[in-house]
Amino acid sequence: MARKAERIRDLYDQTVSHYDERYRNIQFSKFSETSVRWEDRDVVLDVGCGTGLLIEYMTIEPIIFVGVDLSVNMLKVARRKSSWSIFIAGDVRKLPLKQEVFSKVVSFSVLQNIPDPREVIGEIFRVSKRASSVLITALRKRITIESLVNWTRKEAEKRRRSVEIEQLNLSLEDVGIKCKSEAMDIS
Repeated sequence: MARKAERIRDLYDQTVSHYDERYRNIQFSKFSETSVRWEDRDVVLDVGCGTGLLIEYMTIEPIIFVGVDLSVNMLKVARRKSSWSIFIAGDVRKLPLKQEVFSKVVSFSVLQNIPDPREVIGEIFRVSKRASSVLITALRKRITIESLVNWTRKEAEKRRRSVEIEQLNLSLEDVGIKCKSEAMDIS
């Protein structure tokens, strides 16, 4: 594991005891602003799930909810919030998951911690179904909306998917996109 990833993991492992208290309201605001939702038939992936605040926020249980995070201590907290969800310790740049499994993929405020965010976007598209919904936010101080849109379009094109991207008008701190992707019609 690269040094930066180890530092980030260690930082989150150390702050887990007060993470929810400090960030719950901020994250819940992001969830509300982005109108994140799913149906009970969805297979959902939360990339960089942390302490499971998203599953705590949601009222509908999907068929399957999987959260991936680098911090084992954060995942311990997440597991206490939802016994029916699956939480996996892993690097979001190399998700330990099969291709084209998830109908919904979300990632809140993770990309700014990654040296090359395109790696994570590539993984998100690898594990999402050809017809899927993706929602990504990142801190504005590190990632521009133009970069986020551009990286997403390039990844969709590489994977032969048409994508409809909606730029999200979020708080001053974040940028975000929602996109629906479908397999390209090449006939």
